[in-house]
Amino acid sequence: MALSEDEQRILRQIEEELQNDSKFAQAVSPSGLYTHSAKTVRLAAVGLVLGLVLLVVFCEFTTSQHS
Repeated sequence: MALSEDEQRILRQIEEELQNDSKFAQAVSPSGLYTHSAKTVRLAAVGLVLGLVLLVVFCEFTTSQHS
């Protein structure tokens, strides 16, 4: 289904605006997406390690209280 002239004009406008938006371009570029993913994975790993440390400390504390 072909676009009408008005729809084609609107699409061209949107394309031009997106090309001139450097913040948007950085956000959707592969490096921008991978950077966000890497930060998320790093944060998850830190949370996991912290959770395990707290679990071990809590278990040690509770077992030492009962002995």
